Amino acid sequence: MAFSKPEVWIPAFQDYLCLSPRGVGGLEGKKLKFLRTFVAAAVYAAYGSVHAQNLATLEPVVVSASKVSEPQGQATVLVEVINRQQIESSGAVNVTELLDQVSGGLLTRQYGRLGVDAAFDLGYLGGASAQRTLVLIDGARTNDIDDSTVHWSQLPIDAIEQVEIRKAGGGVLFGDRALGGVVNIITKREQDSGNAHVTVGSFGTRVVGLHKAARFNETSWRLSAQQAETDGYREGGKQALQSGQFGISQATQLGLFGVAIRASKEDVDRPAAISLSTFEENPRVASLTSPGYFYAAHRKGRAIDLTWRMDHGTAEETLSRITRDTSESRATYLSPTFIGQPIIYENERDTLEIRRSDRVLSGRLISGLEYVDARSSSNRSERARVEQVSSSVYASAEFPIEMSTVNTGVRRQFIENRFLNTSTSAAEIAKQSLTSWSLGGITPVFNGQLRANIQSSFAFPTADQLYTYSARWQDSFAPLDIFPGVKAMRSNEMQIAYARRLISSGFQAGVRHILINDEIGERLNCQGIDISCNTNLYDTRRSIFFFAAKGRLTRDFSWSLKADRIESEIASGAFVGSEVPMVPGMVAKAALSFSRGQNLYRLMANYRSDMIQSGDNANTKFRIPARLTLDAGYTFSWQSQRRELSLWVRNLTDRQYFDFAAWDGYSSGVSPADGRSIDLRFKQSF
Repeated sequence: MAFSKPEVWIPAFQDYLCLSPRGVGGLEGKKLKFLRTFVAAAVYAAYGSVHAQNLATLEPVVVSASKVSEPQGQATVLVEVINRQQIESSGAVNVTELLDQVSGGLLTRQYGRLGVDAAFDLGYLGGASAQRTLVLIDGARTNDIDDSTVHWSQLPIDAIEQVEIRKAGGGVLFGDRALGGVVNIITKREQDSGNAHVTVGSFGTRVVGLHKAARFNETSWRLSAQQAETDGYREGGKQALQSGQFGISQATQLGLFGVAIRASKEDVDRPAAISLSTFEENPRVASLTSPGYFYAAHRKGRAIDLTWRMDHGTAEETLSRITRDTSESRATYLSPTFIGQPIIYENERDTLEIRRSDRVLSGRLISGLEYVDARSSSNRSERARVEQVSSSVYASAEFPIEMSTVNTGVRRQFIENRFLNTSTSAAEIAKQSLTSWSLGGITPVFNGQLRANIQSSFAFPTADQLYTYSARWQDSFAPLDIFPGVKAMRSNEMQIAYARRLISSGFQAGVRHILINDEIGERLNCQGIDISCNTNLYDTRRSIFFFAAKGRLTRDFSWSLKADRIESEIASGAFVGSEVPMVPGMVAKAALSFSRGQNLYRLMANYRSDMIQSGDNANTKFRIPARLTLDAGYTFSWQSQRRELSLWVRNLTDRQYFDFAAWDGYSSGVSPADGRSIDLRFKQSF
């Protein structure tokens, strides 16, 4: 990409960002003017650095691109990295606050900033996005087999070394659920470190965390724990979250053996959605009368991960992993007139993975197999139960061609679902199998790097999408039988990206085009009145045009800018041509940092355009309004940075907004996210 005339290019980019606000609550003109000015200044700085000389810099090592360690700049797909330094300077107390600054995806909140039921939609897939982005911890799956959102509280923030965001489908290497991409949370592995922190803030927020790691001869261990509490932004929105992790590894002549244990618990009161008029009058109200309920949830989860890794030489290794994770959720619905019986969900999953990396001629071959045995049960119908057994094999080859690197791969995955309506009924069985493939590479172009990829991915129906069910409230949406018509979702995507590093800055730009076939969604009365199901509603397509740049204006003053322009539409069925619900047209993020001596100042802006509310496939209801939020932070460190005191003001302008609104065929409800808050954090390293 050549930037020849900034006086022409910058106004054009401003026009590109300036979408007309539609629906209620659109951004005022002065905020659009602010955004355009902010973006233009950052882009002008990027332009001024484009003519600078290239300079080799140290790159973070990533594993999410190919499943083996490699420098970020050599990966054949785009991977964004949030390193430990960025985590520390962000003031974040949970992973969702980190993901909110990632480009290529959208974080939506429903219950404040502690991450309860937040969803990260990588690739702007919309709808049930929580189950189309695969979330890993050190390579192990964390997504439940049902439709529940990822429990982001299951890992203390102090346990995280870096977060890798793979901005491409992961069907070949990661299989089911990786349509939009992969978030891989890498835990700390340093051998002698420790820290503790305390955070207090608005709405009764209190967070305490601890991390310690040490090594004795060939044995290393690490321990992390965190407790977070809040009274909630909305009335009746109390939350209490606890999480802990313990890991130990032993180096032997036979390889490195490791054990990691995680446990978490959530006790949350979740206010009901409210009407738009109620939101405009008082967004913090609990609303026990309209629509008439909220519920209290108690969740807990446990996981144990056993690994063995053997290095056989340069770029050659064998990895074996056995993971068992369990979770339980109890939800009790409350209203002014009754307290419902608890609805109980229990999930279990056993996973076996064996992977090998080998040198083949001048390239590398990664091959492996995975086996997953999962179970999900509920008391909605006398302990209705879904069992899923999945097996897959995959291979990915990477080899150099002169100055370029080419990657190609294939995966075959088989899944069998068994559904039992009651604990004594006979099992109904449904089987599916799919093949995914990938072809891509990276090559030097104009002193930069050009990446190009084409690939396919898929997502099998979740446990909650397999059956027909009674849609009557008094039946608690009880499952009836497997719905034979629901098929796996499949995607085909193409991505082209150009990136260039410079002395004090860098940028990347490109396009990602995704076609998804057989999107799964709810159909009312699919087999008679009050008998609903999830089925394949339609195909969709979206194009994402992205630009990101970062650099320094002075030695102390740094900046970053990320902007995505998204075009989405329903491509088949009765609503062909409509926008895809829960997909914005524009997302932009920018940050300014000033660091001098012991002081660090940060200002972050986060913009999302308006979007269609969930379930409104006809695009006839009011749109979720656009929002622009500003976060400002100050950090003072002393004693060689072993002590830090941070002050953050979130949502500086107190922008009243909501990220989620749903149309269920009868009424609309919105879920206010949060308002202005102030957090004070003290951290001690030892």
